[in-house]
Amino acid sequence: MTCKTLTNIRTYWALICLTVAAVTADAQSAMKNIFISAPRDVIATIDSITRVEMVLYNEAGSATASKNLFGGPCRINFITDEEIKVKTSPASEIALYRLPAAKGDSVILAISTVSLPATDSQAQMYSSDWQPLPTKMQLPNVNDIDLWLTPEGKTRRQEVENAVPFIPAFFIYAPATSTLIVDSSVRQLIGKENYEPISSCLKKVINYRWDGRKWTLITK
Repeated sequence: MTCKTLTNIRTYWALICLTVAAVTADAQSAMKNIFISAPRDVIATIDSITRVEMVLYNEAGSATASKNLFGGPCRINFITDEEIKVKTSPASEIALYRLPAAKGDSVILAISTVSLPATDSQAQMYSSDWQPLPTKMQLPNVNDIDLWLTPEGKTRRQEVENAVPFIPAFFIYAPATSTLIVDSSVRQLIGKENYEPISSCLKKVINYRWDGRKWTLITK
């Protein structure tokens, strides 16, 4: 049997599984469909057929991992009616969320995270049909050092800038409060020895809230 024949068989069964999944849709079906339909520039290392396979493994309660395009393991780690978290490789993951929109349908928040080894996340907002939303609806740049400086840090700004080349951060979205928690991983980037002298100059966490139209920095 040729590789082309095997691919065609795999595609055929995947399409059947898609049909069955659509007929037996449950409360989490919207998130499964969002995951399967995500463009390749959002989930570049997992093709749509493999994503269907991952959904089926998850529905079956199986711990079996699928394989990404590089042959590495990938699996769905967590899914609810509003979010799905997927391990795309041993060093990367993506989380997709349905957020309420002020007008029309819900929108999608896609958070991709990699280990550099410092953990670093990127966020992008999309419409329900995967069109990028306008800049005003995107998360502001969190690599702006002014966002992270404490009052002491503002007086020692040059020292901080010399020690910190950029601000890597891990994003966690809390659906219950529409809050995005941005957790700094600067210590991982520059090491304990370099971080400790300036630790009081930098905030550990900053938060944003989604209001259906834009992200707003939560100030205390």
